[in-house]
Amino acid sequence: MPDHDKENNLIHQHEDSFREEDNHQSPIFDEEFAEPLTPRLDENYTDEPSNNEVFFHATSFVGWLSLIISFIALFTMPILFGSGGIILGFIARSRDAEWLGNIAIVLGIIAIISAFFIRPFM
Repeated sequence: MPDHDKENNLIHQHEDSFREEDNHQSPIFDEEFAEPLTPRLDENYTDEPSNNEVFFHATSFVGWLSLIISFIALFTMPILFGSGGIILGFIARSRDAEWLGNIAIVLGIIAIISAFFIRPFM
């Protein structure tokens, strides 16, 4: 029991040191200041991959396919391949492959315009 009394005395002394407002000396604090080892969710954790990581997604596959079809349309069957490239270009844009889809759409339009206006005079 004497140990229990010592602990209670220490606790009361510690509490009294906080209550003394007139004393301008800072009391000795036995506090521990630490951060948890695990990161907080709002700082370092995201469900999305970072922008500097490169992954091959199905969206880029559709974008590259539309670009290839539109490029083929410049040389053969421009109406068929050009319209296919334009349609696949819009599908690629809706699946977050915007640059590939835009380039495929422009190439498909150029192929169809060249089929109607430039190739008949060659």
